[in-house]
Amino acid sequence: MIKHPLAKALTLSLGVAAGSAMADNLMERANSMFEPIPKYPPVIDGNELTQAKVELGKMLFFEPRISSSGVISCATCHNPALGWSDRIPRAVGHNGQVGERNTATVLNSGFLDVQFWDGREPALEAQA
Repeated sequence: MIKHPLAKALTLSLGVAAGSAMADNLMERANSMFEPIPKYPPVIDGNELTQAKVELGKMLFFEPRISSSGVISCATCHNPALGWSDRIPRAVGHNGQVGERNTATVLNSGFLDVQFWDGREPALEAQA
């Protein structure tokens, strides 16, 4: 154990510098492998993004009357205030049915190649 205060400070600063260099290296590697997420999702089969479609999507996402029970909306589980998820270990659905997994976030789901944890839907439109 290092007892001298100056030696402790030097050891700590060397550790911080080494950690910073490792973090920089990791960031460089990540930047070479990934691209930033685009501002807008890709256009699918000529289905252009419009303000009217955005508003319709918001209305449907928060509307419980279109669910099978009429009381649960998409936002019930994919809560915007909770990172578009629900922060519980296993999803709870209609009539208190407990699912096998937690609720995945829907944040940026328009950019995913598949939907759901198990990838059972090939596209966002198929999931909806």
